[in-house]
Amino acid sequence: MNDFAGRWCTTFGRMDLEQSGTHVKGVYQALEGIPCQIEGQIQGQIQGDVLKFHYREPKARGTGSFQLQRYGMFSGQWLEDKTGNGGVWHGHRGFDGVWDTTVGLLRLIQEPDQVVGIYELEDGGASLEGELRNSESPAKASRAGRSEKPADAAQETTGATQGVASRLVFRYQEPTRQGEGWFELEESQWSFHGKWRPAGARSWESWVGQRIFPTANLKWLVVLEAHWQRVLEEENYSLGGMLREFFARVPGLEVRHRFFASEGDLESWCREILFVPEPVVLVVATHGTPEGLCGHRGILRPETLTKNLRHANNVDVLHFSACYLGNGSNGGFARFLCRELPFPISGYAAYADWAASALVDFTYLDMILEHGLTPEQAAGQLKQLLPFAGDRTSRQCPYPATRFRFWAAER
Repeated sequence: MNDFAGRWCTTFGRMDLEQSGTHVKGVYQALEGIPCQIEGQIQGQIQGDVLKFHYREPKARGTGSFQLQRYGMFSGQWLEDKTGNGGVWHGHRGFDGVWDTTVGLLRLIQEPDQVVGIYELEDGGASLEGELRNSESPAKASRAGRSEKPADAAQETTGATQGVASRLVFRYQEPTRQGEGWFELEESQWSFHGKWRPAGARSWESWVGQRIFPTANLKWLVVLEAHWQRVLEEENYSLGGMLREFFARVPGLEVRHRFFASEGDLESWCREILFVPEPVVLVVATHGTPEGLCGHRGILRPETLTKNLRHANNVDVLHFSACYLGNGSNGGFARFLCRELPFPISGYAAYADWAASALVDFTYLDMILEHGLTPEQAAGQLKQLLPFAGDRTSRQCPYPATRFRFWAAER
């Protein structure tokens, strides 16, 4: 059975949980440092990784659920009893999460005894990997830059970091050099301080970081689009531009539209998604052929997407506005991604008419981003609302069937 016990940094601030068997209870700081109660039972048929709970605040109470995505992260929802209002509630513990550091933005992924990390430099992506050890020295406060802590951040904390080893010893790999370093996690888990040095060097340099907390009730729509026009004679067209204009009206939604011309471009944009602390709906718009998806400069290998997105538990769904995503008897490109990525995939199994697929794209994404349906729920509704989204259509329908597909994550 998975363990929810420990200190978590969540959408609504710090939360300390205690677990006994399948029973979990704890306290979180949601309203300007006022302690609020949370209590529930772990429910899960396979791995016991779902916690269903009740919460109580001074002026509200409700229910919710957390699901462990990995040791260092849970994703979840909350629903207030009286008003029916709800939203996402995510959390990280230990080193897991997004950090604003003196080197740049850093995403750390923590398992019980090891951590991997990805960060961005001016000359390309970099990574680190290390193991956790008990602290060798008392932590000292440090600051790294622009990140802001929740309202309870200034409150003094007591005790150890809830049983979590607080020192990470690692090796890093950058485009032009490699070396070693260590991070010491502060007691609050809001910041770390540490040192690094290149291989062969004697002196150490400082590396400090401050946790970036997700903004409550904020989501992102990120559209990565290939250049459709291959020659000057072709007319301008941009699905991402239309999506950007359409969804600009939705409150609490950040929309980003970027183009890619090569696998290197696509890989770089996917790496940046790791540094977004809030949930992301990711759309990749490109050409599709029976041989596979392609950018402006050839066929796209699925590894281009999985290299970085395998760590992107912040992505709710990856939707392809592209043909032939499910080509082949085994689902082809889509099936490979489902085995490697921690989130569902959607797209079109064969050729899709431009206008018909655009109507499907807008309806599907609108149900998710504005009406709050999960991607799976939206996919289920889609073929009822737009029959041509399925495998067949009536003779009276002006649009050919698009063969829309939804593939659940297999990881």
